[in-house]
Amino acid sequence: MKTIYLLTCMILFLFGCCGFIHLASWSGRRDHSLAKDIIGPLNDARTKGRKCGNTFYPPVQPVTWNDTLGQVSLDHSMDMAKSGYLGHKSSDNSGLGDRLSKAGYRWASYGEIVGQGY
Repeated sequence: MKTIYLLTCMILFLFGCCGFIHLASWSGRRDHSLAKDIIGPLNDARTKGRKCGNTFYPPVQPVTWNDTLGQVSLDHSMDMAKSGYLGHKSSDNSGLGDRLSKAGYRWASYGEIVGQGY
C-alpha cells in the first residue's frame, strides 16, 4: 500500500462530516507531528458546530492529542500497510482492546474505524 490513509480512530470519529485527511506524505514516519497538526483545525471546527446531512451538531469541547492512542493507531496502520490487509484485527490476530491494553492504556470502551481509498 503506497499511500496510507491514516486516520486514527479518534481523529476520524471526531472529524465526522467535516472532511477527511489524506496523508500521502506520511510515508512511514514514526512521529506524530503531522497528526498533531490536525488538532488545531479540528478543534476550530468542533467549537463552531457542523451540519452533517440535514442534522446540525452544536459546538463541543476541544480534544487533546494522546501519544499512546496515536502510537497504537499508527502501529496498526503500519502493520496493515506492511502486511497488505485492511481490518480490525492485527496480523497477530489481536484486536483494538488487546492493543490498547498492551500499550498500557486503561480503557472502559473504545471504537475503531479503518478505511482506505476515499
